[in-house]
Amino acid sequence: MFDSKMITKITATGLIIFMLSMQALAFPIWENNDSIALLSPIGDISNNDVFLIWKPDKNYILYFVYIGENESNLKLVGITIRPFFKIKLDDGKTYFWRVAGFDGRFITMSKIKTFKVKEKNDWTVMIYLNGDNDLYEYALSEINKIKNISSTANIVVLFDGNKENDTFLYCIKNSSKMVFKLNEMNMGEKSTLRYLIKYSMQLYPARHYMLEIWGHGAGWMGVCFDKTDMDMLSLDEIKSAIEKKIDIVIFTACYMGCIEVAYSLKNAANYMIACEGALPIGSLSHDFLRGINDSNAENVGRKIIENFNCSASISTSLALWNLSKINELVGEINNFAMHYNISWELRNASAYSMQYVDLFEYAELYNATSLINAINETIVAFSGKKVGIGIYFPLPQYVSKYYQNLDFCKISIWDELIRSN
Repeated sequence: MFDSKMITKITATGLIIFMLSMQALAFPIWENNDSIALLSPIGDISNNDVFLIWKPDKNYILYFVYIGENESNLKLVGITIRPFFKIKLDDGKTYFWRVAGFDGRFITMSKIKTFKVKEKNDWTVMIYLNGDNDLYEYALSEINKIKNISSTANIVVLFDGNKENDTFLYCIKNSSKMVFKLNEMNMGEKSTLRYLIKYSMQLYPARHYMLEIWGHGAGWMGVCFDKTDMDMLSLDEIKSAIEKKIDIVIFTACYMGCIEVAYSLKNAANYMIACEGALPIGSLSHDFLRGINDSNAENVGRKIIENFNCSASISTSLALWNLSKINELVGEINNFAMHYNISWELRNASAYSMQYVDLFEYAELYNATSLINAINETIVAFSGKKVGIGIYFPLPQYVSKYYQNLDFCKISIWDELIRSN
């Protein structure tokens, strides 16, 4: 007996399929008929979101889809009027499948085909290596090092130099290396970053993804200055280029370790690694690629921080941010801004540049316990002299008119605070 509430939810197409499927069960079956040609997949495939596709035949009004891990025990997984069926399967398994067509009189079974869903690697690392500026020689040195690193992770590098038509894509998997020469790309354009991310995920699907953005950094104003095109990536461009959430985003660039950058990525990544101040070239060695063998993103991030070569001359820190804690941190920043008066003496004592202060030091000077606790929840690891969390805090006359347009400023009163004093 059917539930009347359930019947009202059945669409017209669904009802037709149901009625035809009931009718088809009373008709004879022809086995292994070549009239139903299975087209895809056959062989090894990388993605476990699988489209089963067969050649359409106008004679059939209904298709029954069977699949299983054993050729002698296929199970009915779907009934459709279309010549394709989408199903999610497990990595590392071999599957057998067939399709039965119903023409109103007979059910015809196709031959059985087989395919294997390849085991996914734990990590795919995407490196956005911008040498289209005065960092060219250093970028060239980095790509040469990366090419010779043995890693369990899949590595895809988009490299652009400071000459015309010197953009290359490097794909590294185990001992296999492929290099593709591309047309000149603008590394300051979001479509270029999106290209790297989409291509990497399609070519090397994995359980976890890491994105490193390498180049000149300017904090909340952007990163990856491209000299040829006189352009750089804004925070909005980075956020919109990341269409599928990434486990770790690394900024190998100066001044990107600030609350404004972290807040912009809160829905695009789980963790962020960045330096709040100047980051010496080569201090974040790509040797970290050798040790990506943990399925826990936070553990991987902690190892990267541990391996950071923190020079004694560096007054700031590289930090690992847990972006799931950002909303609570911003709430405490607002609470702080409402209940504490600005002291320029304390501001100057915690400043590490003309534009930024270390938020942890600033909160400590006020003994703002709630804000300190929220910072400790957000920054889960750091290497250097400071905790590694910056916030924009120039003198009032130097506050940029563009600052108020940031996502962070739309939900925070921090910009009003620094403008009003």
